[in-house]
Amino acid sequence: METSHSNTPLKAAPANQQPRSIIQFLEDQFQFWLNHADKPTLEDIRQMASNYTAIGALAKEEKQAPDVKFMPLPIVNFPCYNREELIKLLITLIQPTKVYCILHHSDAADSEQSYIHLIIIVPDNRTSKVKDFEPLMELVKLGDERLTCSVLQYCYLNQLTSEGHVFYSRYCLPDNLIYNDGKYAAPKIDGEQFYLSLQAAKHHLESGLQKAESFMECARNHFGEPEDSGNAITFFMLHQVAELTYRALLRGLYDLEIRNHSIRTLQKPMQVVAPHLNHCLLADTEEGQKLTALLEEAYVASRYKDDFSVTDHQVEEISSKVESLLAKAQELCKQHYPNRQETSTINTGVSLQSLFHEEAS
Repeated sequence: METSHSNTPLKAAPANQQPRSIIQFLEDQFQFWLNHADKPTLEDIRQMASNYTAIGALAKEEKQAPDVKFMPLPIVNFPCYNREELIKLLITLIQPTKVYCILHHSDAADSEQSYIHLIIIVPDNRTSKVKDFEPLMELVKLGDERLTCSVLQYCYLNQLTSEGHVFYSRYCLPDNLIYNDGKYAAPKIDGEQFYLSLQAAKHHLESGLQKAESFMECARNHFGEPEDSGNAITFFMLHQVAELTYRALLRGLYDLEIRNHSIRTLQKPMQVVAPHLNHCLLADTEEGQKLTALLEEAYVASRYKDDFSVTDHQVEEISSKVESLLAKAQELCKQHYPNRQETSTINTGVSLQSLFHEEAS
Protein backbone atom coordinates (compact mmCIF):
# COMPACT_ATOMS: atom_id res chain seq x y z
CA MET A 1 0.00 0.00 0.00
CA GLU A 2 1.39 3.36 -1.01
CA THR A 3 2.07 5.84 1.79
CA SER A 4 1.08 9.47 1.58
CA HIS A 5 3.89 11.97 1.98
CA SER A 6 1.77 14.77 3.43
CA ASN A 7 3.70 14.53 6.70
CA THR A 8 7.12 13.90 5.17
CA PRO A 9 9.67 16.55 6.19
CA LEU A 10 10.69 18.61 3.18
CA LYS A 11 14.10 20.03 2.40
CA ALA A 12 14.32 23.73 1.70
CA ALA A 13 16.14 24.76 -1.45
CA PRO A 14 19.37 26.74 -1.02
CA ALA A 15 18.73 30.47 -1.20
CA ASN A 16 20.91 30.94 -4.28
CA GLN A 17 19.37 28.04 -6.21
CA GLN A 18 17.12 29.24 -9.01
CA PRO A 19 16.33 26.48 -11.55
CA ARG A 20 16.40 27.79 -15.11
CA SER A 21 13.41 25.79 -16.26
CA ILE A 22 11.02 23.08 -15.17
CA ILE A 23 13.39 20.60 -16.76
CA GLN A 24 16.30 21.89 -14.70
CA PHE A 25 14.08 21.84 -11.65
CA LEU A 26 13.29 18.14 -12.11
CA GLU A 27 16.94 17.45 -12.82
CA ASP A 28 17.81 19.11 -9.51
CA GLN A 29 15.35 16.80 -7.78
CA PHE A 30 17.13 13.73 -9.13
CA GLN A 31 20.47 14.97 -7.85
CA PHE A 32 19.15 16.24 -4.52
CA TRP A 33 17.25 13.08 -3.54
CA LEU A 34 19.21 10.44 -5.42
CA ASN A 35 19.31 7.96 -2.52
CA HIS A 36 15.98 8.75 -0.88
CA ALA A 37 14.08 5.56 -0.07
CA ASP A 38 10.46 6.76 0.02
CA LYS A 39 8.09 6.80 -2.90
CA PRO A 40 6.51 10.10 -3.96
CA THR A 41 2.86 10.31 -4.91
CA LEU A 42 1.62 12.03 -8.04
CA GLU A 43 0.45 14.87 -5.81
CA ASP A 44 4.05 15.24 -4.62
CA ILE A 45 5.23 15.60 -8.21
CA ARG A 46 2.52 18.15 -8.96
CA GLN A 47 3.67 20.07 -5.89
CA MET A 48 7.18 20.12 -7.33
CA ALA A 49 5.85 21.58 -10.57
CA SER A 50 3.87 24.15 -8.62
CA ASN A 51 6.98 25.07 -6.65
CA TYR A 52 8.89 25.63 -9.85
CA THR A 53 6.13 27.78 -11.35
CA ALA A 54 6.51 30.19 -8.44
CA ILE A 55 10.28 30.35 -8.98
CA GLY A 56 9.96 30.89 -12.73
CA ALA A 57 7.40 33.66 -12.41
CA LEU A 58 9.53 35.57 -9.92
CA ALA A 59 12.72 35.00 -11.91
CA LYS A 60 11.16 36.66 -14.94
CA GLU A 61 10.35 39.69 -12.81
CA GLU A 62 13.94 39.64 -11.47
CA LYS A 63 12.74 39.17 -7.92
CA GLN A 64 14.43 37.07 -5.28
CA ALA A 65 13.50 33.39 -5.37
CA PRO A 66 11.28 32.25 -2.50
CA ASP A 67 12.27 29.53 -0.05
CA VAL A 68 10.89 26.69 -2.13
CA LYS A 69 10.70 23.22 -0.66
CA PHE A 70 12.04 20.24 -2.55
CA MET A 71 10.16 16.95 -2.71
CA PRO A 72 12.05 13.63 -3.04
CA LEU A 73 12.20 11.82 -6.37
CA PRO A 74 14.01 8.53 -5.76
CA ILE A 75 15.65 6.77 -8.67
CA VAL A 76 14.92 3.28 -7.36
CA ASN A 77 11.57 1.71 -6.48
CA PHE A 78 9.68 4.44 -8.28
CA PRO A 79 6.00 3.42 -8.26
CA CYS A 80 4.30 2.51 -11.53
CA TYR A 81 1.58 5.11 -11.74
CA ASN A 82 -1.64 5.05 -13.68
CA ARG A 83 -0.77 5.89 -17.29
CA GLU A 84 -3.63 8.30 -17.67
CA GLU A 85 -2.38 10.30 -14.70
CA LEU A 86 1.19 10.35 -16.03
CA ILE A 87 0.05 11.51 -19.46
CA LYS A 88 -2.11 14.25 -17.97
CA LEU A 89 0.83 15.33 -15.83
CA LEU A 90 3.04 15.53 -18.92
CA ILE A 91 0.48 17.68 -20.71
CA THR A 92 0.24 19.97 -17.71
CA LEU A 93 4.01 20.42 -17.50
CA ILE A 94 4.83 20.72 -21.21
CA GLN A 95 1.64 22.49 -22.39
CA PRO A 96 1.75 21.11 -25.95
CA THR A 97 -0.56 21.94 -28.80
CA LYS A 98 -1.16 18.29 -29.78
CA VAL A 99 -0.33 14.83 -28.48
CA TYR A 100 -0.47 11.68 -30.61
CA CYS A 101 -0.38 8.25 -29.02
CA ILE A 102 1.03 5.03 -30.49
CA LEU A 103 0.19 1.71 -28.89
CA HIS A 104 2.78 -1.03 -29.36
CA HIS A 105 1.46 -4.44 -28.31
CA SER A 106 3.89 -6.63 -26.41
CA ASP A 107 3.99 -10.42 -26.49
CA ALA A 108 1.99 -10.52 -23.27
CA ALA A 109 -1.78 -10.80 -23.44
CA ASP A 110 -2.19 -8.22 -20.67
CA SER A 111 -2.88 -4.81 -22.25
CA GLU A 112 -1.21 -3.14 -19.28
CA GLN A 113 2.04 -4.63 -20.54
CA SER A 114 1.71 -2.84 -23.88
CA TYR A 115 4.12 -0.07 -24.78
CA ILE A 116 2.95 3.47 -25.42
CA HIS A 117 4.83 6.19 -27.25
CA LEU A 118 3.63 9.78 -27.17
CA ILE A 119 4.46 12.22 -29.96
CA ILE A 120 4.22 15.57 -28.20
CA ILE A 121 3.89 18.60 -30.47
CA VAL A 122 4.82 21.98 -29.00
CA PRO A 123 3.94 25.39 -30.50
CA ASP A 124 6.40 27.03 -32.89
CA ASN A 125 6.89 29.98 -30.56
CA ARG A 126 8.18 27.78 -27.74
CA THR A 127 11.74 28.82 -26.92
CA SER A 128 12.73 25.61 -25.13
CA LYS A 129 14.95 23.26 -27.08
CA VAL A 130 13.69 19.72 -27.61
CA LYS A 131 16.64 18.28 -25.69
CA ASP A 132 15.60 20.37 -22.67
CA PHE A 133 12.68 17.98 -22.22
CA GLU A 134 14.86 14.87 -21.94
CA PRO A 135 15.05 14.84 -18.11
CA LEU A 136 11.27 15.05 -17.99
CA MET A 137 11.04 12.08 -20.36
CA GLU A 138 13.29 10.16 -18.00
CA LEU A 139 10.99 11.07 -15.13
CA VAL A 140 8.07 9.55 -17.00
CA LYS A 141 10.02 6.34 -17.65
CA LEU A 142 10.58 6.03 -13.92
CA GLY A 143 6.82 6.13 -13.41
CA ASP A 144 6.11 3.69 -16.24
CA GLU A 145 9.02 2.11 -18.09
CA ARG A 146 6.73 1.18 -21.00
CA LEU A 147 5.69 4.79 -21.62
CA THR A 148 8.08 6.83 -23.80
CA CYS A 149 7.82 10.24 -25.42
CA SER A 150 9.30 12.38 -28.15
CA VAL A 151 8.88 16.14 -28.54
CA LEU A 152 8.71 18.04 -31.84
CA GLN A 153 7.85 21.58 -32.83
CA TYR A 154 4.72 21.90 -34.96
CA CYS A 155 6.58 23.38 -37.95
CA TYR A 156 9.04 20.48 -37.96
CA LEU A 157 6.24 17.92 -37.84
CA ASN A 158 4.59 19.63 -40.80
CA GLN A 159 7.88 19.49 -42.71
CA LEU A 160 8.27 15.77 -42.02
CA THR A 161 4.72 14.83 -43.03
CA SER A 162 4.83 17.00 -46.17
CA GLU A 163 7.97 15.08 -47.17
CA GLY A 164 6.19 11.75 -46.61
CA HIS A 165 8.09 10.63 -43.51
CA VAL A 166 7.18 6.95 -43.03
CA PHE A 167 6.75 7.19 -39.25
CA TYR A 168 5.09 10.54 -38.66
CA SER A 169 2.86 10.32 -41.75
CA ARG A 170 1.67 6.91 -40.56
CA TYR A 171 0.94 7.81 -36.97
CA CYS A 172 0.16 11.55 -36.73
CA LEU A 173 -3.46 10.99 -37.70
CA PRO A 174 -6.76 12.08 -36.10
CA ASP A 175 -7.42 8.57 -34.74
CA ASN A 176 -4.22 8.78 -32.68
CA LEU A 177 -4.84 12.29 -31.34
CA ILE A 178 -5.43 12.23 -27.58
CA TYR A 179 -4.91 15.93 -26.89
CA ASN A 180 -5.53 18.99 -29.06
CA ASP A 181 -5.71 22.61 -27.93
CA GLY A 182 -7.24 23.58 -31.28
CA LYS A 183 -4.73 26.33 -32.03
CA TYR A 184 -2.97 24.54 -34.91
CA ALA A 185 -4.38 22.67 -37.88
CA ALA A 186 -3.70 18.99 -38.44
CA PRO A 187 -0.31 18.34 -40.10
CA LYS A 188 -0.38 18.18 -43.88
CA ILE A 189 0.36 14.71 -45.21
CA ASP A 190 1.44 14.41 -48.84
CA GLY A 191 -0.07 11.11 -50.00
CA GLU A 192 2.19 10.76 -53.04
CA GLN A 193 5.38 11.46 -51.11
CA PHE A 194 4.23 9.11 -48.37
CA TYR A 195 3.70 6.30 -50.90
CA LEU A 196 7.17 6.81 -52.39
CA SER A 197 8.71 6.88 -48.91
CA LEU A 198 6.93 3.64 -48.01
CA GLN A 199 8.28 1.90 -51.10
CA ALA A 200 11.84 2.99 -50.32
CA ALA A 201 11.49 2.09 -46.65
CA LYS A 202 10.13 -1.36 -47.49
CA HIS A 203 13.13 -2.00 -49.74
CA HIS A 204 15.61 -0.95 -47.02
CA LEU A 205 13.85 -3.05 -44.38
CA GLU A 206 13.62 -6.22 -46.46
CA SER A 207 17.18 -5.86 -47.77
CA GLY A 208 18.58 -5.30 -44.28
CA LEU A 209 16.75 -8.28 -42.81
CA GLN A 210 17.96 -10.49 -45.66
CA LYS A 211 21.55 -9.55 -44.80
CA ALA A 212 20.86 -10.31 -41.14
CA GLU A 213 19.42 -13.71 -42.10
CA SER A 214 22.55 -14.47 -44.15
CA PHE A 215 24.79 -13.73 -41.15
CA MET A 216 22.51 -15.88 -38.97
CA GLU A 217 22.92 -18.79 -41.38
CA CYS A 218 26.70 -18.33 -41.45
CA ALA A 219 26.80 -18.31 -37.65
CA ARG A 220 24.85 -21.57 -37.51
CA ASN A 221 27.17 -23.21 -40.02
CA HIS A 222 30.39 -21.87 -38.49
CA PHE A 223 29.61 -22.72 -34.88
CA GLY A 224 31.73 -25.65 -33.73
CA GLU A 225 34.14 -25.57 -36.67
CA PRO A 226 37.82 -26.30 -35.75
CA GLU A 227 39.09 -22.97 -37.11
CA ASP A 228 36.81 -21.13 -34.69
CA SER A 229 37.91 -22.83 -31.48
CA GLY A 230 37.23 -19.76 -29.32
CA ASN A 231 33.91 -19.02 -31.06
CA ALA A 232 35.12 -15.47 -31.81
CA ILE A 233 34.03 -15.54 -35.46
CA THR A 234 30.64 -17.03 -34.62
CA PHE A 235 30.08 -14.40 -31.94
CA PHE A 236 31.04 -11.62 -34.37
CA MET A 237 28.44 -12.94 -36.81
CA LEU A 238 25.78 -12.96 -34.11
CA HIS A 239 26.64 -9.34 -33.32
CA GLN A 240 26.14 -8.53 -36.99
CA VAL A 241 22.73 -10.20 -36.98
CA ALA A 242 21.60 -7.97 -34.11
CA GLU A 243 23.15 -4.82 -35.58
CA LEU A 244 21.74 -5.33 -39.07
CA THR A 245 18.32 -6.19 -37.69
CA TYR A 246 18.11 -3.02 -35.63
CA ARG A 247 19.45 -0.84 -38.42
CA ALA A 248 16.98 -2.32 -40.91
CA LEU A 249 14.06 -1.70 -38.57
CA LEU A 250 15.09 1.89 -37.90
CA ARG A 251 15.49 2.60 -41.62
CA GLY A 252 12.28 0.84 -42.61
CA LEU A 253 9.96 1.98 -39.82
CA TYR A 254 11.47 5.29 -38.70
CA ASP A 255 13.29 6.58 -41.79
CA LEU A 256 16.43 6.78 -39.66
CA GLU A 257 19.83 5.61 -40.81
CA ILE A 258 22.35 5.09 -38.00
CA ARG A 259 25.84 4.02 -39.01
CA ASN A 260 26.89 2.72 -35.64
CA HIS A 261 27.93 -0.72 -34.46
CA SER A 262 26.85 -0.29 -30.84
CA ILE A 263 23.80 -2.39 -29.95
CA ARG A 264 22.97 -0.09 -27.04
CA THR A 265 23.07 2.96 -29.30
CA LEU A 266 20.73 1.30 -31.80
CA GLN A 267 18.32 0.25 -29.06
CA LYS A 268 17.61 3.82 -27.94
CA PRO A 269 15.56 4.93 -31.00
CA MET A 270 14.02 1.45 -31.12
CA GLN A 271 12.08 2.53 -28.03
CA VAL A 272 10.00 4.67 -30.39
CA VAL A 273 9.21 2.22 -33.20
CA ALA A 274 9.32 -1.29 -31.70
CA PRO A 275 10.26 -1.20 -28.01
CA HIS A 276 9.23 -4.79 -27.34
CA LEU A 277 12.02 -6.04 -29.61
CA ASN A 278 14.65 -4.56 -27.32
CA HIS A 279 13.65 -7.10 -24.69
CA CYS A 280 14.97 -9.90 -26.88
CA LEU A 281 18.49 -8.84 -25.88
CA LEU A 282 17.80 -7.44 -22.44
CA ALA A 283 18.80 -9.53 -19.44
CA ASP A 284 17.35 -9.63 -15.94
CA THR A 285 20.15 -11.64 -14.32
CA GLU A 286 23.74 -10.60 -13.69
CA GLU A 287 24.96 -13.45 -15.88
CA GLY A 288 22.62 -12.40 -18.67
CA GLN A 289 23.83 -8.81 -18.46
CA LYS A 290 27.43 -9.98 -18.79
CA LEU A 291 26.46 -11.99 -21.84
CA THR A 292 24.78 -9.00 -23.48
CA ALA A 293 27.83 -6.85 -22.69
CA LEU A 294 29.99 -9.53 -24.30
CA LEU A 295 27.94 -9.27 -27.49
CA GLU A 296 28.42 -5.51 -27.46
CA GLU A 297 32.16 -6.02 -27.14
CA ALA A 298 32.33 -8.65 -29.88
CA TYR A 299 32.36 -6.26 -32.86
CA VAL A 300 35.88 -5.06 -32.04
CA ALA A 301 37.27 -7.69 -29.69
CA SER A 302 36.51 -10.69 -31.92
CA ARG A 303 38.73 -9.23 -34.66
CA TYR A 304 41.51 -7.44 -32.81
CA LYS A 305 42.01 -9.36 -29.55
CA ASP A 306 43.74 -12.70 -29.91
CA ASP A 307 42.56 -13.86 -26.51
CA PHE A 308 38.87 -13.06 -27.07
CA SER A 309 36.79 -16.21 -26.65
CA VAL A 310 33.35 -17.32 -25.50
CA THR A 311 32.08 -20.70 -24.37
CA ASP A 312 29.75 -22.89 -26.39
CA HIS A 313 27.05 -22.29 -23.79
CA GLN A 314 27.38 -18.50 -24.17
CA VAL A 315 27.11 -18.81 -27.94
CA GLU A 316 23.97 -20.92 -27.61
CA GLU A 317 22.42 -18.46 -25.15
CA ILE A 318 23.06 -15.36 -27.23
CA SER A 319 22.21 -17.16 -30.48
CA SER A 320 18.76 -17.96 -29.11
CA LYS A 321 18.19 -14.30 -28.21
CA VAL A 322 19.45 -12.96 -31.54
CA GLU A 323 17.43 -15.51 -33.51
CA SER A 324 14.31 -14.47 -31.60
CA LEU A 325 15.04 -10.81 -32.39
CA LEU A 326 15.39 -11.56 -36.10
CA ALA A 327 12.22 -13.66 -36.22
CA LYS A 328 10.15 -10.96 -34.54
CA ALA A 329 11.62 -8.30 -36.84
CA GLN A 330 10.65 -10.36 -39.89
CA GLU A 331 7.11 -10.70 -38.53
CA LEU A 332 6.95 -6.95 -37.92
CA CYS A 333 8.09 -6.37 -41.50
CA LYS A 334 5.17 -8.46 -42.78
CA GLN A 335 2.76 -6.53 -40.59
CA HIS A 336 3.95 -3.12 -41.77
CA TYR A 337 4.53 -4.03 -45.42
CA PRO A 338 2.20 -6.89 -46.37
CA ASN A 339 2.13 -8.45 -49.83
CA ARG A 340 -0.33 -6.94 -52.29
CA GLN A 341 -2.99 -9.55 -51.58
CA GLU A 342 -2.69 -9.15 -47.82
CA THR A 343 -3.86 -6.46 -45.43
CA SER A 344 -1.66 -4.70 -42.90
CA THR A 345 -2.25 -5.94 -39.37
CA ILE A 346 -0.64 -2.90 -37.76
CA ASN A 347 -3.10 -1.07 -35.55
CA THR A 348 -2.27 2.61 -35.85
CA GLY A 349 -5.16 3.54 -33.59
CA VAL A 350 -4.87 3.64 -29.82
CA SER A 351 -6.89 2.47 -26.87
CA LEU A 352 -6.54 5.83 -25.14
CA GLN A 353 -8.74 8.04 -27.34
CA SER A 354 -11.23 8.37 -24.51
CA LEU A 355 -8.66 9.58 -21.99
CA PHE A 356 -8.82 13.15 -23.18
CA HIS A 357 -12.10 13.12 -25.08
CA GLU A 358 -13.00 16.49 -23.65
CA GLU A 359 -9.79 18.15 -24.87
CA ALA A 360 -9.36 16.40 -28.22
CA SER A 361 -11.34 17.56 -31.22
